[in-house]
Amino acid sequence: MINHKLLCLILLVIGSNFMNSQKIDYKLLLGIEHNNLVGDTIQLEKNTFDAFEKMKKAALQDGVNIKIVSGFRDFERQKKIWNSKFERFTNEYKLSPNEAINEIIRFSTIPGTSRHHWGTEIDVIDKDFENEKDPLIAKKYEKVGFSTNLKNGWIKIQ
Repeated sequence: MINHKLLCLILLVIGSNFMNSQKIDYKLLLGIEHNNLVGDTIQLEKNTFDAFEKMKKAALQDGVNIKIVSGFRDFERQKKIWNSKFERFTNEYKLSPNEAINEIIRFSTIPGTSRHHWGTEIDVIDKDFENEKDPLIAKKYEKVGFSTNLKNGWIKIQ
């Protein structure tokens, strides 16, 4: 029989040694520094941009005119979004801090944990469709390498 505590300890030691052997650029990870972005008003990591262009072409062939509404956002922008929502939920809607956090994380993530910081996550809508959170559109384009978060309807690159 396997000793689960010993197994966990071994995995922890191996994992920490692996992490210590890797050079991690925390400023890049948290979206504080960014040097591989392309685009004008909405910036994306280069591979993400190329993948989106393929998706956009596939969508147009299906008669769907998509556009990105959000791409790269740095730590400070994510923090501003988070704080604004927190203030609104606690002051205007009178939620407790814990209730506000639970509501915010339904659609937003805590600053420092967003893939938007890397320019690899995008929020996409159909420019010609009034309900931009249509899950059927999101589901259709999984075939070209995009995955979806149908909880809130946004298409996201993994």
